[in-house]
Amino acid sequence: MHAFVLFGVSLWLLALAQPALAVDQQASQEAYERGVQAFEKADYPEAYDAYKAAWTAEHSYRNAAGLGQVELHLGRYRDAAEHLDYSLRHLPETASRSRRRLEQGLNSALKHVALLRFDLVPETARLSINGMAVHYSLYATGVFVKPGLQTLSVSADGYQVDSQRIRTLGGSERRVEVRLKPQASAAAVPAASLPNPAEPTESKPLTVKVDPSADTLRTAALVTGAGFALVGIGAGVALKLRSAAARDDKNDKRGTITNDGGTCVGDNPHELCTQLAAHASDEDDYGSWGSIALISGGLFAGATVAGIFFWPTSDAKAAEADAAEAKAVGMDSVRVLPVVSHHKTGLWLNGKF
Repeated sequence: MHAFVLFGVSLWLLALAQPALAVDQQASQEAYERGVQAFEKADYPEAYDAYKAAWTAEHSYRNAAGLGQVELHLGRYRDAAEHLDYSLRHLPETASRSRRRLEQGLNSALKHVALLRFDLVPETARLSINGMAVHYSLYATGVFVKPGLQTLSVSADGYQVDSQRIRTLGGSERRVEVRLKPQASAAAVPAASLPNPAEPTESKPLTVKVDPSADTLRTAALVTGAGFALVGIGAGVALKLRSAAARDDKNDKRGTITNDGGTCVGDNPHELCTQLAAHASDEDDYGSWGSIALISGGLFAGATVAGIFFWPTSDAKAAEADAAEAKAVGMDSVRVLPVVSHHKTGLWLNGKF
């Protein structure tokens, strides 16, 4: 924490050595000092308000550095990247220690945002991202954007409007090239069909269509598997109970028709022994079939549970296909960063892309 305070003081001393600008430097200085005090107390919301006021009063690398650092703590990664990048590009060459700290902060922010650089033809083309106009000075240096689906619109007088949608990932950078076609080649295209670059157009994310009947098949298979599992387990339990009953009958009859040596005795020993053997056979048969039914029911139950967890629904397949498509077109190495500001003239526009 003290290191940051020293960092802020060093930036302040450097700022004093710069030529005076037509800005409210007193308001900037007072707000900056409040920001340093709040940051030292770890009161980041208060520090953010103070640094924001300082930045509004004066667009300096010092105010941009303070604002960017507190935005990192608040999770405002796109804004942090924008302000830290501004501070680095305007920092004096002699401030090497401050530069290292700013670079570390910027690298932390870049993990959560994307950077888009643009190569547009004609060079006078106008660019908007999600309906927010981007100043031409940022085409080459890059625009910071939040990860996600971005709608780009490029237009120029005498040319067709080009609109496209790209998906950006955190920590990526991408160069976008757009060559507008002359208006004459699109004479047959109704003007109403050309999108307005100042208004975001509705679109669907880049996904691959999945047959909805796949969910019906999945549901039918899981219901059938569950039914077979219940029947198998139920039959197995019933057969096992029948086997146990046959065993009890066998044991009861053995106690009444056999002597200590196990020999059948009585008026008709042969018939009695035949009945005893029948009970023993029932015990074995019912027990064997009961085991088979229980094992079958268990297999169906296991397959059904596995299907629930590992047989993806159409939504899951669509998400997987979307990720595969993004990787196939190189989106896993793309960073789109829309920044809408003009630092050199003092115009600073913020937009959520």
